[in-house]
Order: sequence, then structure tokens, then C-alpha cells
Amino acid sequence: MPWRRRAVKPKNLTSGKDYRRVNTFLLHCASMAAGYDCPYWLTFNQAKERGGNVRKGEHGMPVIFWNWVEKEKTDSHTGEIRTEEIPFLRYYTVFKVEQCDGIDYWKPDTLRQRCVTRG
Repeated sequence: MPWRRRAVKPKNLTSGKDYRRVNTFLLHCASMAAGYDCPYWLTFNQAKERGGNVRKGEHGMPVIFWNWVEKEKTDSHTGEIRTEEIPFLRYYTVFKVEQCDGIDYWKPDTLRQRCVTRG
């Protein structure tokens, strides 16, 4: 029963930040379904920047980034400047580092909580 294993939160390999909210759920489920152990994910461009590449035929997972952006708006009748908060949404496709070739990374051992290097 793999869901009883101690899970490591999905992380972006380049920034080292944990994915949050619904992205955690989506990426964790994708890892379990594919049998991947390493928590690291990266975009196609991040793989290229590290000197690696995504293997041909591999499929990525979408992650969602959203935030509120403040925008100043001038009222056409009064000339008053107001600040509005507008929702901002963007999505990216990320790949598990194990779907890539030519990228070195630290692989946490989920059972013993120690790190081993992958060559």
C-alpha cells in the first residue's frame, strides 16, 4: 500500500520550493501512479538550463500558479485613481526529474530520510 509510505512533498528542483495547495495533491497522485520516488519536478526550460532534456514521449503534469495583482484604475467621471485587485492565473507543465536525462540531483530516501546522489 504505497499511500501509507511516508510521503515527501513535491518540490521544484530549481527553486527548491514545495508545491502547495492543489498542486501538491496532483503531483503526489501522479508520482504514485507512475511509481516515481523522487519529489523533484521541473519545467522543460528548467531541464534545458541544467544541461539535460526531457525524454522523448514523456508527458508532463500541469501546475497552477495564481495570485492577486494590484492595478491602478482611473475613474473616467471623477478622475479618481483607485487600486483594484485582479486575479492572475497561469499554468505550467512540469516533468518529474526521473523523466529527464542528463540532470544530477539529490534523491531523498523516503524510508530513511537520508539523501543519496544519482549519477
